[in-house]
Amino acid sequence: MSYKVLFPKQVWIIRGHKEEAEICLSFFELLKKYGYGQDLINIITDLFTHLPVAGLIDGRILCMHGMIPMELTPELLESGWEPWQNTRKVLNTAMTWNNPMEDLKGYPPNKKLHPGHRLGTELITNQMKWLDVEFVIRGHQVMTNGVRRLGDLPLATVFSTSGHELGPNLGAILFVDPEENAIVPIFIVNIRHTSIKTQKDFDKKLAEGWKVDDYARPLPVERAVTEKKEAKEAKEATEAKEAKEAKEPKEEGKK
Repeated sequence: MSYKVLFPKQVWIIRGHKEEAEICLSFFELLKKYGYGQDLINIITDLFTHLPVAGLIDGRILCMHGMIPMELTPELLESGWEPWQNTRKVLNTAMTWNNPMEDLKGYPPNKKLHPGHRLGTELITNQMKWLDVEFVIRGHQVMTNGVRRLGDLPLATVFSTSGHELGPNLGAILFVDPEENAIVPIFIVNIRHTSIKTQKDFDKKLAEGWKVDDYARPLPVERAVTEKKEAKEAKEATEAKEAKEAKEPKEEGKK
């Protein structure tokens, strides 16, 4: 939040499933002990209601904590919606609690007492086409290697906390490289919670079976790559034509 205050145009914070009043109540005893507890709780939870539940990078990369809800439409994605107070509301619940799963059909509810639903690859593909987005970046689930792609889908789950209680795990962040039109993982290691303290330790883990290399490759944004290739080919064709036209008068002069 401090970075958002310092760099308001460069830092964007997306709301997760824990940023709501019901979950923050567990901190009230601590806040009450140090004074101004109720006032602080009210300020914090009011702030949460104004955090966006999704972000759209360059109009093509959709970011959220949970997963694409079936209720989301292109119009809602473009216009946004009013601040909300409770993630149990259908659309916002889905954006913060939904999970993707391979080899799953339908839109079944999450297991246990968790709200939200699960989506299979077919539904995800259809929703991405409907919303006209090329790639989805989401969080919500601990990834052993920090980041993981869902099969062949242009979708990646990234988890930035390393050494999580459900770990051991690497943390990761994703960098959108405008030059290469790719999404590149950058890995984070918490040396207090893992046995990885040096590059040698990291290489040893890879040798033991950690498949970080499976996810370390850039994740291409297909349409952008295609457009860049076509633009490059068009530029080369224009330059070749201009070079040919510039050369022809000289050859005629020689004759």
